Amino acid sequence: MSSICSLSHRPPQKASASSRRTGLSLRACLAGLLLAILLPDAALAEARPRCHDPADAGTMGQTRCEGDSIVTDRAELVAGATIVRGLPGQPDNFDGVTLAGTIPDWRPLWSTAGVAAPVVTGVRGLTPDGYYRKGETIEIAVDFDMPVTVDTGGGTPFLYLNYIYTAPPLPTAEFDRMQGDSTLVFTFEVNAVDNHDALDYQGTDSLSLRDAVIASLAGVAADLTLPAPGTEGSLSANSRIFLDRFLPTVTLQMPGARLSSPDAFELTATFNEPAIDLDTSKLKVTHGAVTGISKTSDMVYAVTITPSGEGDVTVEAAAGLATDRAGNPSKAGAAVTALLDITPPVISGMPEDIEVDTLPGEDHAVVSWTPPSASDELALDRLTASHAPGSSFPAGTTTVSYVALDTTGNRTEASFKITVTDIEGPKISGMPDDIVTDTDPGKDVATVTWTEPKASDNVEVTSFTADHASGDTFPLGTTKVTYVALDDAGMRAEQSFTVTVGDAEAPVISGLPEDIEVPTDPGENTARVSWTEPKASDNVGVTSFTADHASGDTFPLGTTTVTYTATDSAGLKTTASFQVTVQRRGYVLADTQLSASPDRILADGRDQSLITVTLYDDVGYPLGYGGAEVALETTLGSLGTVSDLGDGRYTTTLTAGTFSGTARVSATVGGQAATEGTVVFEVDTDFVVAEVSARSRAFSQRRISRSFSTQPGGLGLDNRRSETAGLRFAAGLDAQGGGFAGSLAFAGQTGSRPSGRFNLDDSDSAGRTGALDLQGSWMDAEGRWHGWAELAWSRHETGDTRGSYGVLHLGLDRLMSEDLALGLMLSLDRMEETSSPHDHQDGSGWMAGPYLLAELREGLFLSSRLAFGAARDSGSYDLYETGTPWTGARDSRRALAMAALYGTTDWRGLSLTPQIELAWGGERIGAFAVSDGFGTAMVPESEVWAARLALSTRIAWQAGRGRAWITPALHWDADSESTPTTASAALELGLASRADGPWISEASLSAEGLGAADREAWTVRLSTAARF
Repeated sequence: MSSICSLSHRPPQKASASSRRTGLSLRACLAGLLLAILLPDAALAEARPRCHDPADAGTMGQTRCEGDSIVTDRAELVAGATIVRGLPGQPDNFDGVTLAGTIPDWRPLWSTAGVAAPVVTGVRGLTPDGYYRKGETIEIAVDFDMPVTVDTGGGTPFLYLNYIYTAPPLPTAEFDRMQGDSTLVFTFEVNAVDNHDALDYQGTDSLSLRDAVIASLAGVAADLTLPAPGTEGSLSANSRIFLDRFLPTVTLQMPGARLSSPDAFELTATFNEPAIDLDTSKLKVTHGAVTGISKTSDMVYAVTITPSGEGDVTVEAAAGLATDRAGNPSKAGAAVTALLDITPPVISGMPEDIEVDTLPGEDHAVVSWTPPSASDELALDRLTASHAPGSSFPAGTTTVSYVALDTTGNRTEASFKITVTDIEGPKISGMPDDIVTDTDPGKDVATVTWTEPKASDNVEVTSFTADHASGDTFPLGTTKVTYVALDDAGMRAEQSFTVTVGDAEAPVISGLPEDIEVPTDPGENTARVSWTEPKASDNVGVTSFTADHASGDTFPLGTTTVTYTATDSAGLKTTASFQVTVQRRGYVLADTQLSASPDRILADGRDQSLITVTLYDDVGYPLGYGGAEVALETTLGSLGTVSDLGDGRYTTTLTAGTFSGTARVSATVGGQAATEGTVVFEVDTDFVVAEVSARSRAFSQRRISRSFSTQPGGLGLDNRRSETAGLRFAAGLDAQGGGFAGSLAFAGQTGSRPSGRFNLDDSDSAGRTGALDLQGSWMDAEGRWHGWAELAWSRHETGDTRGSYGVLHLGLDRLMSEDLALGLMLSLDRMEETSSPHDHQDGSGWMAGPYLLAELREGLFLSSRLAFGAARDSGSYDLYETGTPWTGARDSRRALAMAALYGTTDWRGLSLTPQIELAWGGERIGAFAVSDGFGTAMVPESEVWAARLALSTRIAWQAGRGRAWITPALHWDADSESTPTTASAALELGLASRADGPWISEASLSAEGLGAADREAWTVRLSTAARF
């Protein structure tokens, strides 16, 4: 085979597809071949143009851009049987479509012989699936398996479609445009068609060129065979497009020609094809309105119509009531009508109720009346009656009914009654006279016979009955026998007689028990006695069988008669009796029991337990009666009087003592020991703890108050300055009681003779008090170091509590400057109190701490002290005042703070020293145990405190070689044990002796609690000091 080579001139402007296929000269073809063969590759490369858009390249070979060059990947092109080597590059003006080039204006054109033709791969709709009506445009795409060109110079391709047409234009889709390089787009406008099947073309040859050319880029004519309609790749397989030019129709249907109810009803709207978008405004309703709509199926709708009044209800469907799926509006539908009639007919001229008698000798009557008439507003159908005038009516009441119906079915019913009365009643003859007889022998009834009467009636006897028949048995008494006759008309005749039956036989009692003797029931004073009940019989029947006791009753001690009485229906009575004797049981001493409730009580002298002694009989039950001699004794507490409860129980109360422990209670019966029991006396912990805690706190509070009053006297910088070197001392004693009050005091110092005084006066103060005070001090020659000691003892009385308090103060201080001295003080104290012979508390303790003496400004002095310590106390608490105390010891921690501010001035030979003093003391009492020798109670930790504000003025004057003074004072006291603040007065009398030597002594007597209702204390203070 040989290849065909042709050359084509390339004009400056791009030529059409058809112009590229014009003949080429042989010279141009040869020139191109020579150019490809003779020119070296380098020369072709130098002439290579820029790489154009790949769309300019052909599809015979796979081309691509590399830089500015277009490279063909296919190494060989087949042109017939000749192998043509592919060019590695293209010169200027190279045409990628035809794979030809010109130098500069010519290019080769290769032959297409043997190259594959384009083939249709499928037909599809570009228009979305759906329904389309007349006037709408459909686009159809035909796809090829390679790029193609369409030459429409000779005509326009078209596609035969399969829809049915009735008038031009033909069912064709015309070629419109190319989409891409391998798809042809055809369009057509829906016209006079009606095809509900999916749109498709007519056959595989339905693509017609109409002198147009469809070819590949290489110029090979395309294969126009289409996929068979309905198969894969066809239009109907790829797309669902439906055509519809016909307008849907609608048919309206009423539920019936007549409507009998004013309520809403449903009208059916049926379309000949599926309908959508129903517009109820297109429904015209006469005598009504559309009030609802619902879809029954794609083509059927239910429309709710509500009538507005009686008459013809007409519904008419205008055009456009709905649309089909293609959007075609529905045609107008024919009007439908139904008649609404709800007014029933009217019946006029109904007769009144009629009453007549039966015809003589007959059971009926013939009755006539004027028949009523009926009318209707629209159309009367008929008037019917249950009876006609002149009909025969039986005795009794018969209802005659008339019914009127109109053509709609509305109904009216009316009636009247006809009553036929039979006035001829039946007759009874042959009635017996009243009958009197006795009961049959041994029976409670009598058999009575008589001749039965007869009944007759002018018409017919329908019933002749009696409540008794001849030969019946009759009970005692009078019985009325009644006969009743009824005729067919209900007329009644009644007659009667009486039957009287008498009885003369009395009842018989059988099976009466013998006399009975029994002991009392266990634990009871009675006995429950049972026996077989007797029976009573009578020929006519026992109407009453009674007894004054029944089997199983409870009987008292002694003999009781039991009587039975039987009475029959005739009133005849029979009696019978026997005796029941109950004998007393005795008690068993060994079975006697003693119980206590409760068996644990408080040992507070008041709590009680109920003691019960129970006697038991020989079968182990409480005796059930009293009268025994029972006595009780106890080892603790006290017993009350024994009470006899009369049922074998004896009770008394055991009152607890104040000792805790176990009380043994023993019982004797008839002077013989019977039994015993125990009751535990428990500690009344709450009471004991509360009382002991209160008394111990009161003791500590009073000790704090006593410590306020027994602070060192003269502890001040001014007194220190007045002392001389050496030792001084003072002592005093005070006592009161027995109607007298006396005091003794003396004082002295180094180098001088001691001085003293004694005083004795009448006194009517209650109680006995006393006080002792010893003081001493020492100062070195330079006056820097100052040592001192003071012993104070006081007697006090508060209410029923009497006590004494003694304290020894030891101090040592150093003068730090002319206006300041600092020192340390140790206080040792002991306090004892007694409230009764068995109720007392005592304790010893100590406190130590610094003190400060200062002159704040000329004539104004400060004396202060701070101390801490401990105490060991013990107590005996006669809580129940029985002489059996609770005892225990405790430890306490103590604290004290005091400060006094005072000054001195002279007035008319007197030295005045006003002073304000503030004191506070507190004790924390540790938890401790107390015991009465049997039980123990734990007292919890507690705290007490006391505070005092004292205002006083010391008035001193020269008395010989010494000085005397008097100190009135007011005290305001507060403490943790009493709520209100108490006020009282105090008064101190003192004497100081100052000799020429180193010795100085002082003595004083003080009274506290003046004006207080329950507190009074006297203190004697003695002191001595010496300078060395």
